[in-house]
Amino acid sequence: FSGGPETYGDARNVTFLREEVEAFAVRSLGVASVAELPHFCFITEDLTEFEVAEVYNSVDAFVLPTRGEGWGLPTIQAMAMALPVVGTAWGGQAEFMTRETTFQIEL
Repeated sequence: FSGGPETYGDARNVTFLREEVEAFAVRSLGVASVAELPHFCFITEDLTEFEVAEVYNSVDAFVLPTRGEGWGLPTIQAMAMALPVVGTAWGGQAEFMTRETTFQIEL
């Protein structure tokens, strides 16, 4: 995905986002339908620190396939919550992600 509001409209339009992500995933992964995709959700509202911790506690792993993360705060938070982390070896997070502590995706 690349583009801004002129391309994708309102970032809080969950219906639009879900349709776009599902179509992209089906095309990219070659699955027959969205029923084969893993469960995912969109969080479009600001969260309190407590709510952020609840989100991390509710998942099995953390994945951030970014191409331009300035520092990697979400990655640090996931690591602090002892989650398995999958992320790109790119940007600021490459400074603290190691092959011993994370699963790295090379770009």
